[in-house]
Amino acid sequence: MLKPLSRLGLTIVFLAVSALGATSAEPALPDIFSSGMVLQRDMPIPVWGSAGDSTEVTVKLGETSATATAAGGKWRVELPSRPASAEALRLTVSFSSGPDIVIDDVLVGEVWLCAGQSNMAQTINKKAPRALADMPQVRQFSRQRGKKSKLPPTWKPAVGEGISDMSVTAVYFAENLHRELDVPVGLILTAVSGTPIEEWTPRATLETDAATKARIAEAAKRETRQQVNAMRKQLRENPGQEGDPELQNLALLTRPGRLYAQHIAPTVPYGIRGVIWYQGEANSKVPANAQLYGKYLALLVAGLREAYGQPELPFYAVQLPSIEDQLKEGQKPRVYEMVREQQRRTVQATPHAGLAVSLDVNEGLHPRSKNIMGDRLAKLALAQTYHRPGEGAFSGPLLTGVTFQDGRAVCTFEHAEGGLELKDTGESLFELAGPDGVFHPATAKVEGDTLVVESPAVSEAAGVRYAFRPFMPRVSLYGASGLPAAPFVHPSMD
Repeated sequence: MLKPLSRLGLTIVFLAVSALGATSAEPALPDIFSSGMVLQRDMPIPVWGSAGDSTEVTVKLGETSATATAAGGKWRVELPSRPASAEALRLTVSFSSGPDIVIDDVLVGEVWLCAGQSNMAQTINKKAPRALADMPQVRQFSRQRGKKSKLPPTWKPAVGEGISDMSVTAVYFAENLHRELDVPVGLILTAVSGTPIEEWTPRATLETDAATKARIAEAAKRETRQQVNAMRKQLRENPGQEGDPELQNLALLTRPGRLYAQHIAPTVPYGIRGVIWYQGEANSKVPANAQLYGKYLALLVAGLREAYGQPELPFYAVQLPSIEDQLKEGQKPRVYEMVREQQRRTVQATPHAGLAVSLDVNEGLHPRSKNIMGDRLAKLALAQTYHRPGEGAFSGPLLTGVTFQDGRAVCTFEHAEGGLELKDTGESLFELAGPDGVFHPATAKVEGDTLVVESPAVSEAAGVRYAFRPFMPRVSLYGASGLPAAPFVHPSMD
């Protein structure tokens, strides 16, 4: 029986089939169905594609099969769930008119969508930050870019030279899962350098927010586009100038949902276990846009959960690390600290989500040591999604509350099992503000399971923050597990 789809789901399947040239009604499958693929275990297995109307389609995987009749040039079946298996299976799709499509070397295991911008897209090449052994059961599906962009998308195993084509962040994430779960791991890589979150979020989801819908409509106006283009030209010619904040926000909404439609929608409703997300750099250029990041991140999570039909779809994000202190000529400072705060607050407010804190990775815009991010994402997934026993906390401490009393800020945290620890406190990264909102250097100390922050310059505390700056030569607050605490500011900067 065909599974009913939501309005967004129907749109997604249409986009996926259209991306294949399905309007020709030729028998075809989305490109994600190809040799070497990994299917999600313990979930029904949807298979879909295109064919002429009234064409009977039979899909067989191992000893199971399902049949559908194409209508409107499209068809879909759902195979029963299967346990994990490293034994190569064959998927055969037979049409009442036209040749069969045969896909070999199909494994069943854990599948994750790996999305974001350049730091998720960056491949290992020949500079693995930590040695990797061949992992034939770890496979990545991605669309090649640049000179290889005309090649068909493929599933590639993490073997030999193939490891060099793997996403650095994603492959170390997969290495941990494969080792701990002992099942095949599939990575669906959908990442494009220099792209904002507004383009990765389904447009239909963005427009559920009234203010965003109005901005999208404004950004689509011819006059607005002309103003945005003129601003971009002016900023290119005068790098030191500041653009209009409102136009900067509208500039990121001129192509709402574009990358979602191009890169993620064609994979829906392929079975996945969850999402890992490494993005935010493109939204850190303008403070006014950075302040909206939390809203867009919440919309992104909601949109992906609706699209894949999983209201509790796990979502694990990398919090932006430190960025270089020395700017190149004409380069403007980025407000990483504002995006980090939005990431922390949104993830904490989102069920079945987690934050891989990476403030201690001080390697600039494109950190080489992304194995750290992959390892920490895996800690989150193994603990929260797979409920694997482990030692210590799986996340760095995250602020949960602040009480201002006697001129001090008393801060409490989650994920601080075993307590808090202060290290390298030579230059304080803590600041305290009074009712006037002006922050002053402060000192911190651990008292029981709380952190107390105070400053001789503040007699009546009303605000507190930690590591609230783009560049961090070091960090000082950790959990007993050794994981760094996320930076914070309280009350909210909104």
